Amino acid sequence: MGVEAVPTRLEAGLPPFHIYGLHELEKLAGESLARARDRAEAAGRFANINADTDQEHWCCVVLAGLEPDDFDLYDGDEVAERFKVHPDRLPHTLADCLHELDYWSDLWRLRRACPESPGAYAYEGPGEASARRFFVEDMLAEIRPRNRDEAKAVLRHANIRDLLNGAKGDAILENLIG
Repeated sequence: MGVEAVPTRLEAGLPPFHIYGLHELEKLAGESLARARDRAEAAGRFANINADTDQEHWCCVVLAGLEPDDFDLYDGDEVAERFKVHPDRLPHTLADCLHELDYWSDLWRLRRACPESPGAYAYEGPGEASARRFFVEDMLAEIRPRNRDEAKAVLRHANIRDLLNGAKGDAILENLIG
């Protein structure tokens, strides 16, 4: 019965704190500061971060009666039909689309930062609000760009949000270059 010797020092090339993520202290500190800023912003904007906003409530009213499928998604054509009945609430330019998509993204970011909705379990709002976001993403493939700068802004946004894959991405690209 031989007893194996326990190494008394670390093996070369293995940082001792790599397992715990401590080798990325600067990145972790930056993320913590950003989360603290988001928490402060959320506290200043919302009495209850998990309560539906007026925009989310409006989406629920407009889509009342529609039933989501087994994946809690709404039929895109039915959603578009319902939202297009309200021209005063439609994006009319691609810049309008990007502005609204930034709103939904910022709302999710603020909710995720709050201690009331930690991490991946953050309340993302009603499914009807997600349907609106998907509708506005689809509008990126319908509304013609007013100029090259607007087209480039959409391309940058779609690239960052990973919207350029699949049929939706092809439709957006066709709209921008067509």
